[in-house]
Amino acid sequence: MISDSFDSVVKSHTGWLKTYLQYTQYQEPATGFHFMCGLTVLGAVLGRSVWYNGEGIRIYPNLWTVLVGPSGRARKSTAIKLATSLIRETGVIELSPNVISGEKFLARLGKNPHMLIGVGEMAAFMGKRVYQEALATRLTDLIDAQDVFEYDTFAHGLISVKEPFVAALFGTTPEWLMTEVDPAVLSGGLGSRMLFISREDKRDFGRPFESRWHKEEVQQLRKLL
Repeated sequence: MISDSFDSVVKSHTGWLKTYLQYTQYQEPATGFHFMCGLTVLGAVLGRSVWYNGEGIRIYPNLWTVLVGPSGRARKSTAIKLATSLIRETGVIELSPNVISGEKFLARLGKNPHMLIGVGEMAAFMGKRVYQEALATRLTDLIDAQDVFEYDTFAHGLISVKEPFVAALFGTTPEWLMTEVDPAVLSGGLGSRMLFISREDKRDFGRPFESRWHKEEVQQLRKLL
């Protein structure tokens, strides 16, 4: 259970994650959303440099996080944009386009196997279109971070991805999760590897606010990545 009490979450963490939560404390998305976005970004930056030895299988910190909440109320996209903007500006890892075919995604991954998917609308990346369904089946294998992933494509020939590391941040409404994303995707191996975080409302500050973080402090946060 992830608490939405800012004080309780911050007190229980140190280092970069605590700094990130302080950075986002005056933004409307729930603390639980910010926490999981920060954790996903942190794991994405660490990549394959750290792992947990699970019975002879290396488990890497490539989290696949799905923020679930009502449209316009939970501020899912806001939470995702705040997290991915740090990645984009630091350039430490590549960000995937919001909409991309399976072959093009794998072709990009072949050139740079370390990637974060940050998409405010999950259906835009993983909807019911044919190429998106095909992409979803390939992502299941990529999540497991095999040493080598190979796929034979029509346009790009044999694509070989060495030491792939793909993490993801998605946002969706409960309705779109049921109607726009193929049920076979979520009921299969891909869905069981995702973390679904649900919140109903944004935080209410009761008045307009100004961020207490200055440009220098934001730059320092980026350097910590």
